[in-house]
Amino acid sequence: MSNLSPGQPLTEQVGRLQGDLSNLVQVLVKGLNSQLSPHDVDAVEYTVLSACTAAGPISIRDLKKMVPIDSGHMSRATTQLQYKGLIQKMRLMDDQRLVRVRVTEKGASVIPELMRRSQQYYALLVMGISQERLASSIAVMETMIAASDSPRPAADGGEGVSGTAGQTQGESIEALIGRLQGDMTALINTMFTGIQERVSSHGFAVAEYSVFVTCLANESITISGLAEHIPVDVGRISRMVSKLEDRKLIRKVRLKGNRRVVRVEMTDKGRTLALELLESVGEHYANIVSKVSEQELTDLTGFIERMTKNASETIPAGEASG
Repeated sequence: MSNLSPGQPLTEQVGRLQGDLSNLVQVLVKGLNSQLSPHDVDAVEYTVLSACTAAGPISIRDLKKMVPIDSGHMSRATTQLQYKGLIQKMRLMDDQRLVRVRVTEKGASVIPELMRRSQQYYALLVMGISQERLASSIAVMETMIAASDSPRPAADGGEGVSGTAGQTQGESIEALIGRLQGDMTALINTMFTGIQERVSSHGFAVAEYSVFVTCLANESITISGLAEHIPVDVGRISRMVSKLEDRKLIRKVRLKGNRRVVRVEMTDKGRTLALELLESVGEHYANIVSKVSEQELTDLTGFIERMTKNASETIPAGEASG
């Protein structure tokens, strides 16, 4: 087993896993947006709708525990789904402050096609990957997920994704792909929840933290450049950058030769805080991978990188640039 534990320095593999998962989320969102656009549903709305379908009537509070997006994005997604007639919000008779969400008949009628398109997309992501490697990668992810108490949504096939490593062996490729979808969402949610717990005390939402540390990793980056690394629209990134500037954690610099181009740079205060947060988040990652061997972790990162490569090749040229 790995010798990783909370408080120890990040290994190269854990650092690589953080970057690889971020890259995969970026291309997954773009790819799913493309796949689902004929039904006027984006990747985030689909994830929320799937969770509601799996859980039945569910409170917004519990929904937030199942879906790896921040409160603002969750609010916008549920509002859009309600506007499109796919979900319905209900207030409890005995407590009007509590809101439950249920899937409407219209939502239930479109979810099978959305799931089919999603499964079709995941099938593209694992092209060229052997069934044996797919099964072993799922087993490693489930070992990592088990280190967290995060709720796990049902797979697109309608069955739960709980299980042990050995149970992946002998499953059909279709069953494994369905299981992969649920496990990928659960793994991302595990990472998201842990990051949220570690950065919220410093006044950050997870999306803001992502923008912040991306500024650190890419010194003197533009707003549009940030959008290439983070699956959030440019307008929202611009607002988050302004908040970081107000806190004197970053500064905006206009190019002398072209005043329209704005680059983002870290302040000394921002750099110090970013490094502190990265260390704390790194401990969270190290804890999650403490039950897997270094070889298993290396194999999993290679699997994620192959999925990311396949995903990048399926995104239309006009969308790849963000």
